[in-house]
Amino acid sequence: MDLTMFINAALSAAGGGGVVGALVLTLYKHNLKQERAQRDAERRERAALAAKLETLEKEKFAALELELKNHIKDDRSQEILVKLESLTGAVQKLTDLTTRA
Repeated sequence: MDLTMFINAALSAAGGGGVVGALVLTLYKHNLKQERAQRDAERRERAALAAKLETLEKEKFAALELELKNHIKDDRSQEILVKLESLTGAVQKLTDLTTRA
């Protein structure tokens, strides 16, 4: 075998391995860039969703607070209690009158 043929074969083999290695590295770098971009997009989406959730919670608490204020404003329990005590007194008077009769 001629030394020139051996050197050509060795260079072809080494060069082919280098090309394949470079191709693998290029594909790996491309894949890493895609994953990084996807993670960044998901991170932004999570931040947006967290902001929306916070806004919805604030709106819900504000609505509940307004409902509670309206309920307290419309509360007539003391008025009803006074009327019930008045009715109890009237019934007691009628009971007393019927007992005497």
